[in-house]
Amino acid sequence: MNRQARSREVIAVKQIRDAAKQIKKRSECTMFPKAIKGLLILAVAITFMGMVHSAQAQELGRFAWNLDPFCDVLELQVTQHGGAFALNGSDDNCGSDTLLMLTGTAESGPDGSIHLGITLNGIFNEATVIGHVHAILDPTTLSGPWSDDLGSTGTMVFLGPAAPTGPLSGKPYMAR
Repeated sequence: MNRQARSREVIAVKQIRDAAKQIKKRSECTMFPKAIKGLLILAVAITFMGMVHSAQAQELGRFAWNLDPFCDVLELQVTQHGGAFALNGSDDNCGSDTLLMLTGTAESGPDGSIHLGITLNGIFNEATVIGHVHAILDPTTLSGPWSDDLGSTGTMVFLGPAAPTGPLSGKPYMAR
C-alpha cells in the first residue's frame, strides 16, 4: 500500500473513532437505545470504510501499446491498487477477427522504471495461444524493451489512450 492510500486509511479510521465518540456522547445525553447506537456506529464505519476501499483501487484509463517490430496493438485497462497496477485488456492480433485476452500487473522498479508482466491467451490461426510478455518501460515515455517466452524481443511503443470504439490499427503485418 502506498503512503497516500495508507494516509487516507489512517484519516478514515480517525474519523470513524471521532464519529463513534460523538454518537456515544449523544447517547449518554439523550435516551438512545443501545441497538440504535450500535446501528449508527456500524453505518458510520461502513460509510468510511467504503470510502477508503474506493480510494485504494483507482482506474487510470485504457491505453494502447504496439509490440514493435510486430503489428500487434495491446489495449490495456490500467487500475491502480496501492503501489501496483492491474492490467486487463486485449491484443488486436494485428487486426484479425479474434482478440487475445490479456491480464497482468505492473510495478515501479528500484530505478523508477515500470516493470510489466502480461499473460495472453486466446485462439490464433485455429490454435490455442498462451504466452507471457515482459517489458520495462521508461516512466517518461511509457515505452521500452519487451520480450516474450518464445524469445521475441522489441520495443513496446506507447500509442496513447485507446480508441473508445475498439482496437487501434497497428503497423502492416509482419509474421513472427
